[in-house]
Formats: sequence, C-alpha cells, structure tokens
Amino acid sequence: MTTTTQDVRPRNRRGTYIDWSRRDMTIQTTGGRLRGIAAATGAMALGAMGMVALAAPASAAIPNFPDGPYSVTVHKYAQPDDATGLPNDGTEITTGLTGLEALDGVTYTIAEVSGIDLTTAAGWQLTEHLSVDATGAVVDDATPATTYTTSVVDTQVTAAGGVAAFTGLDLGVYLVSETDAGANNITQLADPFLVTVPFPNENAWLTDVHVYPKNPVTDITKEVDDSGAHGLGDTVVWPITAGVPNIPDGQSLDSFEITDDLDTRLDYQSATVTLTAADDTTDVPLATGDYTLVNTGQNVTLEFTTAGIAVLAANQGGTVTLTIDTTVNSVGDGTITNTGILYVNDSDHDHGFESDTPKTTWGSINLLKTDAADPGNPLEGAEFQVYLTEADAAAGTNPVSVGGVTTFVSDASGAVTIEGLKSQENGTGANLTYYVVETQAPAGYTIAADYSAAESGVAFTVLPGTTTNATVTVENPQVPPFELPLTGSSGTALFIGGGLALIALAIGAAIVIGRRKSHAGSNL
Repeated sequence: MTTTTQDVRPRNRRGTYIDWSRRDMTIQTTGGRLRGIAAATGAMALGAMGMVALAAPASAAIPNFPDGPYSVTVHKYAQPDDATGLPNDGTEITTGLTGLEALDGVTYTIAEVSGIDLTTAAGWQLTEHLSVDATGAVVDDATPATTYTTSVVDTQVTAAGGVAAFTGLDLGVYLVSETDAGANNITQLADPFLVTVPFPNENAWLTDVHVYPKNPVTDITKEVDDSGAHGLGDTVVWPITAGVPNIPDGQSLDSFEITDDLDTRLDYQSATVTLTAADDTTDVPLATGDYTLVNTGQNVTLEFTTAGIAVLAANQGGTVTLTIDTTVNSVGDGTITNTGILYVNDSDHDHGFESDTPKTTWGSINLLKTDAADPGNPLEGAEFQVYLTEADAAAGTNPVSVGGVTTFVSDASGAVTIEGLKSQENGTGANLTYYVVETQAPAGYTIAADYSAAESGVAFTVLPGTTTNATVTVENPQVPPFELPLTGSSGTALFIGGGLALIALAIGAAIVIGRRKSHAGSNL
C-alpha cells in the first residue's frame, strides 16, 4: 500500500505555504490610542507563529473521528522582535510564552465553509486545494477558481490574556478572520486562515485546536517641553516619537507618516527629524531627500519618501522622532493640548494611531492701581515688572518677557493685565509663583511698600486661564507735601520777635555812635 504524506503547513491567502522559521514582524507597544482600523480582509499576509491552516489526513482512508463537539481557541499576542521557535501544530502551548504581550479586545469571527463534507474522502481531498484570496474569500486552485460560500457561526473578542474560544463546533472546515483590532496599536490585521475540526496531529485528532496568531504593533508617544518658556513668545517644544515596525520576509513597509494639527494658540517655528536605531542609542543619518516636512497653517506633516522608506526598512525596530518648536500666542482657557497621529502603510489615512495628549498651561496676573486715600480713584502710569525668583526681584535682574514686553503699565482705568505667564511645568504639578515689583509709581505718588524691590515684591501664584486669577488692588500713597508757614503760629511770632530785636540793636548802636561823636567834640 502506498502512503501519501500531505504537507500540513499553514497557507496564507495567496495560497502559498507559510514558513514559520522566518522572522516574525512586530514592534512592542507602549502607549497610544487606535483611531480606527477597517475590518478589511485585504491586509498584507502576516507570518505569525502558530497560525494553523487546514490539513488533510496522512492517507485516503477515513479514520474514526473522536466525538464532538469541537472547538478552536485563539491566543492573541503582539508579534515579538524575534521568532519564538514555538510549535504551531494545533496543540496548546503551556511554556515559552513568558515575555510575550497578550492582546485583549481583538475581534474574531469563525465561519463554516459550505460544500465540503469531511465525512468523505472527497471532502478531505478538496481541502488540499483551498486557500483564502486577497478579498478574504475561500477559493480553490482550479481554473477558473471555485469560490466557496461561508456562514458566520460565532464572533468573539479576545480577553483574559488574549483568548477567544469558539466552542460547540461541528465537524467541518472553518474560516477564522480577525475583524477589529480594538484599542491595540496593530498596524495591520492578521490574515484570515482556514482550519479543520477535528485537526490531524501526528496520527491523532485534536478536538480543541489552539492557534497563536500575532500582529505587528507600533507605538506613538508625544511629550511637551516648556522648561525654557515663561511668557508668551518663549519656545515650547513638542517631541513626537513613533516606532518603525519589524517587517517579515516577503512583506514590505510602504509608507510612514506623522501628522500634527497644532492648537491655534500655538505658532509654528521649526521642526527637526531624527532616526534612532533599534538599540535606542545609535543615530541613523537621514538625507534631506529621505522625507518631506511641510507646515501648512496649523498642520505639520512628516512623510517619508521612497528613499526614506528604504532607510526605515533597514532600521526596523528603530524610532522616528519629529520635534516641533512652537511659541504660545494667547492664553484662552489656559490649557493648550497637542496630539500627533501616525499612519503606517495607510496612505488613505483610514486607521491612524493617536499619540497621548500632553499639555502646556498658561495664566495671567491682574492688578488694579488706586489711590490709597481714595480707592475709587484709579491711577494711570504705574510700572511693574515680573520676576521668577525673590533674588531677581530684589536686584531688578532678569525680568520675565511677555510678548517681548518686560514693563507693564497701568492704563487710565488703573488696570494692569500681565496675560501670558506659564502656570505649570510641562502642564503638570504645582502652579508656579512669580514676584511682582512696582518699579515706577504714578506722578504724585510713591511706590506701594509691599511691591518695592526692597521687599522683593509680592508673590503671585498663577492658575491656568485668564478668568481664574483674581484682580488684586495695589494702593499708592501720595508723596509727602513740604511744610508751609502758617499765619499766627509760633513760627510767625518768632519771626516778628527776631525782627524787633534786630531793630533794637540798630537803635542802640546808633545811640552809642552819637555819644562817642559828642564826647570827641567836647575835647577839642
């Protein structure tokens, strides 16, 4: 008797066998949110460890099948950086999974393929010629190809460690399809695959088939660095980092794009692009022709060219960093957020991945300048400066610039609005404190003592927003007047008395002189 051995390796939608010894494709995900992935079955083929396809028995004889019902259990993981070397024969894997990232929230459907009777030898022979085409249809290799209808039996979402169990299945051929990635940053859905239940395994039958499909996942993160900013016009930096997926043999990276729509309160200044190798330390040179970087209005878009895609493909697992420099032009509600979006092999922008949303916060200091003796009398022309530290406030050094202005003057209504001071460091933590010094009092008035440089000014804590910071009244005393003479006062009496004394002295002197002259004449 001649024994025919069938090739039971998994086959992808192109009808070719998947070589599991080839490198898997993935990048570990650290954060971010999936904007949307269409359940299109035309995704690129995924060489994922453990994705089980249908297989025929070792001979034309029909064995006695074990009793049903049967089941297919999907174990969903992110594709690791390196091939796992684990078996993919339909059995449950109990060791070697440590370190792999299970993916919950991925939706799978299982559909029975009609027109194939596995209780007959002819039915098993048909399975040798079945595959899934680029549209997700089950076809054979005849010319022209026959398309088999399918009917969905069940839908499950992976949970509790990436598991989706399809139980209570009848004997037959089934199409298993991944239809939605949930909140995972999966760059492409896994290919649909075919499986028989029961499943032949080393001259035995598996009634519960375990499959371990994996997905390439990426990540995009965004941060803010406003450490060098204190007032409007200072630079706020937004670094965006995005992972370059690992691409398996036989597949390709076709496009890689990052976009960022800036808040209208941000003015674009410049941007830079860098690429770091998978070791997270080596900088990879990028030529100017490797990408386009375009700013249109509030939008900033980085897109890699064909030459740049080749560089990324040579540095799989690396990181692209787009750093955008901006300035803040206004405060508004005080909270300015920013989000980046990554598109991988998605030139139509159907399923972009959103970064996290960092923020920078800004507020104001509001003063009202009045007469200390008459609070209803506003004072125009008082001058103030703002400092970051008490030492600067006392010395009058390094005043904060807001929109290019360092001296703030009260208007005719006495109002001083210093709008556009940073409220927090990188949008988090305690609200910041500034020191306000009155550097020049209005004409006819003196500097309010508390606001003098000698007292290092007055400390203000700035909350985000313009309306959240209360207006503080600053009262100025008038300059002290000169002391003027007053009629009838002791000063006047002294003045008169002094005058009379001088007159008396003059009369006395005249009498003495007269007597001397008379005495001199009598002696002649």
